[in-house]
Amino acid sequence: MLVIPVTVLLLGLFSPILAADSPLPSFVKVCKRNDPKLNECFLKSAKNTLPNIVNGNKAFKIPKLDPFRIEAMTIGQGANSNIGLELTFRDIDIIGLKDTMLKDARIDLDKLRLDFEMVMPSLRVEGPYEVSGKILVLPITGKGMSNITLENVNVKWSLGGKLVGKTPESRRLQVDSAKVDIDPQNMRIDLDGLFGGEKTLSENMNVFLNENWRDVLGELKPGVNEALATIVTLIGNQVISSVTYDQLLPPQ
Repeated sequence: MLVIPVTVLLLGLFSPILAADSPLPSFVKVCKRNDPKLNECFLKSAKNTLPNIVNGNKAFKIPKLDPFRIEAMTIGQGANSNIGLELTFRDIDIIGLKDTMLKDARIDLDKLRLDFEMVMPSLRVEGPYEVSGKILVLPITGKGMSNITLENVNVKWSLGGKLVGKTPESRRLQVDSAKVDIDPQNMRIDLDGLFGGEKTLSENMNVFLNENWRDVLGELKPGVNEALATIVTLIGNQVISSVTYDQLLPPQ
């Protein structure tokens, strides 16, 4: 299996989480652990909570997430890959989270696992980039502005957690793992400044990237998923760890 090193830098984006005895915001629908229709309740609660989180929320000390600013992200490819890239973004914006439509949400109390399925009509990445390496047999180098748009993106993500706290009353659910999988129906790529700004080479490479977007995404996808998982873990902990486990999911 190809291992792709990914570095995500989010400096100063999140404030410290709330004290464990802070009240839940009013928009959070509380679901009881003994509810026989817990997953239905959890889905309704997640649908109501999501737009409040995406638009930023002072109660959870979360800034506005659309656009979502990432100060640095590097996706490095292995030498044995057909697409051997090292792609670095700086001060990029991820745009489109506000239009996310939640399709399903499930909770496993025994495994302390949360699973979500959602659709994003458009997910766009804009900002400075630098790339070096090769795509198939073609070398690629460049530095400039990027505009990468994923269309009709199906997203599955899972959060794994553990309970932390010295007493049952102070226990909080802490996210310690996350997995994200994206499946777009199309991807459009526009990289300005390829090959030192040489117009013909740059235009031809962008055409090639767009014509072969599935192959490009297939190679970069593990790294992108890993980067998104890092972000999801930060957001998940900011929300879930803000209150005690019994506040979040009362026993009855």
